[in-house]
Amino acid sequence: MAPQQHVLLRSQPKHGAAAVALNSSANYLGGAIGSTFGGIVLFAGLSPSYFPFVAGCLVLVAFFGQLILMLTNKKESKTS
Repeated sequence: MAPQQHVLLRSQPKHGAAAVALNSSANYLGGAIGSTFGGIVLFAGLSPSYFPFVAGCLVLVAFFGQLILMLTNKKESKTS
């Protein structure tokens, strides 16, 4: 099981299936929005050469966001 799904199931045990489904939907929506914006940028005639750099930055933001979420959940589970 993916770490993000594990965190969702632990944080919402009664509504785990709905939380995982909502997360999957958000992932698909993010992919669609990213593709749309990328298409708009290309249609406008701008260079796609900066796409890898921006994508890498977004991956780092997502990684650190997930890390913070996991660490705060770990602290909460130790105090409970």
